[in-house]
Amino acid sequence: MTSRLTRRTFIELGATGELVKGWTLQASYSYIDSEITNDNSCGGTPAVCNPNIYTIGKPVLFVPKNAASLWTTVDLDKLVDGLEIGGGVTWQDKIPVTYTIAGVAPNPTGLSRIAIIPENVSIDAVVSYRIDRYRLQLNGQNLADRTNYAQIFANRGVPAPGRTVLLTFGMAF
Repeated sequence: MTSRLTRRTFIELGATGELVKGWTLQASYSYIDSEITNDNSCGGTPAVCNPNIYTIGKPVLFVPKNAASLWTTVDLDKLVDGLEIGGGVTWQDKIPVTYTIAGVAPNPTGLSRIAIIPENVSIDAVVSYRIDRYRLQLNGQNLADRTNYAQIFANRGVPAPGRTVLLTFGMAF
């Protein structure tokens, strides 16, 4: 099977800035309207190829339609010297990962299965404290403990870790 994407709509927006002194914000959003416009089902000897009418018009595999992130940090030096907090959310729409074709190439008879990775949502946070050249930092990832997917390939998704808390200590030289 060979697929080709020849039509798509793509929008990407991003903003980063300091809202007031000590408060930063980063936001991004992307929209990709992808479509398979040419897909052949080939088989036999010699090879015969016919258009695969069951996948033409479907979204391109491994492409989420929407994705967004929002992250903010606040420097709390006025309250406690060296203290910073932050948090944010990342979101990604569902992702099609495979279309299983019924029938024998080059004459498919339909789609027998469509595998989809569900949407991913992660809420994360950080608390950081620095003294001179030392830094103590506490990070929380996937605080809602949702089932998310860190990697996708073929028709599989590798689950990301659940709620994770990391404490790190660093020193600048």
